[in-house]
Amino acid sequence: LGAQGKVILFVRGAKASIVEFRRPLQDTTLAPTDDPVIRFTHMAEMTSQFVTMELYFKDGEKVFDEEFDPGLASEFKSLAPGTYSFELKEWETDNVATELLNVTLEPGKSYMLYAWDAEPPAFDKVALSITE
Repeated sequence: LGAQGKVILFVRGAKASIVEFRRPLQDTTLAPTDDPVIRFTHMAEMTSQFVTMELYFKDGEKVFDEEFDPGLASEFKSLAPGTYSFELKEWETDNVATELLNVTLEPGKSYMLYAWDAEPPAFDKVALSITE
């Protein structure tokens, strides 16, 4: 992976027991860029309403063309450096599952946005986070 390499590993389970490791997501295959790049993965599984999701900028524009079922990840997308707010919506509706506001994306960095179960075992309590 090299000195700057990262692998993001999602684990499903409880504090006392791991149920399974999800597919690792490696972010080291990108050519150097001056712009920040983002990727999204849907890891929330305790969903009944928010199964298939779409990621939007807060202004209403879709971030990625595709929709995401649990366990699926996008390709990387280049954005201009700046501050962004995101909404995660139920597929083909205006129902917002969660928001992530005022995220600063810096030049030349890669970011992973991910949805996760915020209050398991409660259904449809989805959170959105970001990691570098």
